[in-house]
Amino acid sequence: MRTEKLRVLLTVLLCTLLLCGCASGLPERDEKEASPAQTEETGQSETKKTEELKKESEEISEAGEPDEDREEKAVSEDASTAEEADVNEDPETEEQAMTEEPEEKSPEAAASEDPEVLSVLENMSLEARVAQMFVLLPEQLTGMGQVTEAGDVTRAALESFPVGGLLYNDGSLESYEQTKALLADTQQISRETTGLPMLTFVDEEGGIVTRISGRFPEVPWIESMAAYGARGSEEEAYQTGQVMGSYLADLGFTCDCAPVADVLTNPDNYVIGERSFGSDPELVAGMAAALGKGLESEGVTAVYKHFPGHGGTAEDTHEGYSSLEKTKEELYACDLIPFISAIENGAKIIMAAHITLPNITEEDLPASLSPEILAGLLRGELGYDGLIITDALNMGAVTNQYTSAEAAVMAVRAGADMILMPADPFSAYQAVLDAVYSGEITPERIDESVLRILELKL
Repeated sequence: MRTEKLRVLLTVLLCTLLLCGCASGLPERDEKEASPAQTEETGQSETKKTEELKKESEEISEAGEPDEDREEKAVSEDASTAEEADVNEDPETEEQAMTEEPEEKSPEAAASEDPEVLSVLENMSLEARVAQMFVLLPEQLTGMGQVTEAGDVTRAALESFPVGGLLYNDGSLESYEQTKALLADTQQISRETTGLPMLTFVDEEGGIVTRISGRFPEVPWIESMAAYGARGSEEEAYQTGQVMGSYLADLGFTCDCAPVADVLTNPDNYVIGERSFGSDPELVAGMAAALGKGLESEGVTAVYKHFPGHGGTAEDTHEGYSSLEKTKEELYACDLIPFISAIENGAKIIMAAHITLPNITEEDLPASLSPEILAGLLRGELGYDGLIITDALNMGAVTNQYTSAEAAVMAVRAGADMILMPADPFSAYQAVLDAVYSGEITPERIDESVLRILELKL
């Protein structure tokens, strides 16, 4: 019996040793997979263990996946999602690019969408761009005492100083046919020397301020704006604008420094006086807009003046300092109404006055040189994006306080696009150039103005 037990024990031991040796030479298996060869005793033990594991597994299945398995699954799902994202990334990006809102452009970039305008600008030197911002008398440009015809002297002057505009006074305009020839020759020379047309300005308001009406028999008499305002007919104002635009366009003028959009709130204001349509801001707004539309129906650009309103002053800016003592609220209630109307009706050019507004601005500057008035009020608050031209910089309100160089740089920095008749145009031009070279004025600021000028020309 004892021998039999010993034999069985030796047999079990031998089988165990054999199994261990075989197992060490086999590939690894899953931990949960049972061994294919077991002794009876080992088999019973493993069977019991398997039953316990099975029971544990069933309990786990009811309770949910174990943390380790969930983590592995999560990692697997994340990897799968990442792969899907990688696969779909390009199509989604393309679709998004098609539906995304375009980036907001800077004022400079947004100034023009016209390919022709942008192409012309790109091919202009800085010197040519700055020159386009000046409007001079032909006598200032050429250095001649009185210019009544355009020829070699005008050509040489434009080659040296290719200004953007010329304003003509009585002395240059002797007759209808002479004026027509002068302007036609000037345009031809401008195109040949600069590749651009010239903006040709005239002060043709009617009444006491005319350069053509009342002088040339071919042209009808235009009454003062006060006379039209007294009758109050916007239709009459529109028709008058058409008549004026018709003969001005035929002569070759591209811009008329009219209508006067000033509300005459100071009856002692002799500078504006009968040049204004009246003292009612709504009347002035309607009449000025109608006259401006009439001019532009004939291809002549209206220049609304004198922003932000010269009708409440007592002094003459031609002679010296002139102030308007109103608050901003008072301006909005009266003087700004015609200009707001002009902007709503698509005004292309607004002229800035040299009046000061001590109750509105921190600095006691003429409006034409004030960033608070041009950039802040006109562009910022009223939303005007057309061309701003200064009143003539050779007037006493400017020359009594500033040199031509100082005034020109101040006007550009304030937001003016065109500088009208500085007393010394050449020093003014050089000062603006120098301000760009020094960084006081950015090239982008120059381009902003030149784009407006080119859009008006092309």
